[in-house]
Amino acid sequence: MTVHEVSSHCTREDLFIIVDNVVYDVTKFQKEHPGGVLSILEVAGKEATEVFLAENHSRYAVVSKLSQCYIADLDTRGVKMSETDPATGEPQSNQTITEPNASPSLPPSCPDVKRLSATAVNKIFSDHAEMFALPGMAWLVREHGCSSMVGACGVRSKKLAGAEGAEEEQRGSEGRKEGGNQASEEAALSGEEVFHWGSCSKALTATLILILIQDPSVPLEWETQVGHALPQLALPPDMAAITVRQLLTHRSGLHADLGGAGADDGNAGKRAEEALSKTTAGLSPTQSRVEYVKMMAKIELAHVPGSRYGPYSNAGYTILGAVAEAVTGDGWEELVQVRVAKPLGMGSLGFGFPRGEIRAHDEEGVPAPAEAEDVPWHAPAYTCHATLSDWDKFARVHLAALRGEPGAGEELGLQEDALRMIQAPASPAVEGEGFDGPEGPEGYAMGWKTEWREGE
Repeated sequence: MTVHEVSSHCTREDLFIIVDNVVYDVTKFQKEHPGGVLSILEVAGKEATEVFLAENHSRYAVVSKLSQCYIADLDTRGVKMSETDPATGEPQSNQTITEPNASPSLPPSCPDVKRLSATAVNKIFSDHAEMFALPGMAWLVREHGCSSMVGACGVRSKKLAGAEGAEEEQRGSEGRKEGGNQASEEAALSGEEVFHWGSCSKALTATLILILIQDPSVPLEWETQVGHALPQLALPPDMAAITVRQLLTHRSGLHADLGGAGADDGNAGKRAEEALSKTTAGLSPTQSRVEYVKMMAKIELAHVPGSRYGPYSNAGYTILGAVAEAVTGDGWEELVQVRVAKPLGMGSLGFGFPRGEIRAHDEEGVPAPAEAEDVPWHAPAYTCHATLSDWDKFARVHLAALRGEPGAGEELGLQEDALRMIQAPASPAVEGEGFDGPEGPEGYAMGWKTEWREGE
């Protein structure tokens, strides 16, 4: 889309803006804009990058709001990222492009759809990399369920600056002398890396709980109470009364984690996790989750279970893992592999930080320490990993259910429409309902955050 084309979309009813060479349709978003409608109208149909940056918008605003309004890349001079520099003969982009399935032949039943090329995706990444502080990005595109493209651009990990970077470089030099690899060389990212799921692991746990509830041989229901599932722990009455449904929807009153009400400063939670790590040294993940529940039982609830949303709780999903283990006699990791991963063919699914050069980065682009580890008890909340292709297998089952496709979920032994039970938003239960914690409900269901738009 050209600047001239954008300029015609300049009214309150039809409002486009340009930020960092990308065109966004903010017609619907303008009413939600914290800065008011007028500030957006001032740049309607125009270049808004300078104003956007001057307002000191956060990266969260870009990712969660502005990116949802994406229309097209701005057509400036028509130069493609894959073209070479006339002076050097080298590619103008220093990003690595891999597209092993970029042009697959369409099955006869598929419509002739317009393809999204790896070069186009690479351009989107390159234009936003600095703003998002992303070291690399991988993608998987599925068109009408019958063709796909896997690709990547960028690097596995950014080079570190300062003392830590010097230490990394020293380790790399020693590795080269011994013929080893150097993690700080910024190895190119591929589309088939194993990626850490983070809180997407909660969707996996919610799916497992649904499977167990629908299995008549397992004594588990939506209203099963934690105290009933874990009677040996003699939990406080209010915590014992928390139900499986309340854990899944973050309406249990449990705090985010072991830090309790002070978890936001990070220090209380860190000290508690260090203490628990010592207590659970040598224990299995299942045993460590029982110890975790005991520690959470010492922390007062934020509110009466079921009365409101929040806080968003890793603790709740960790306790769900312990409940699943208690009612089945099997470890959560085994349950996930047998009940979900194997039926869907997710061979790469594992737990903890993926080993190798690929590193997690914070919002400022700083890599996590090379020795960083996920604590085993938190696997049901945020420590799974898999390739994008395997994530796609899991996500497609849920998308099929959301679309009402016949037989959705039958691979998992679920009744038709069962998956929609965990996709329905649970909060706010009534308009204007309050919440605890730094985040509002925002359409949270069970393991999934939902967003409904007009016509959907």
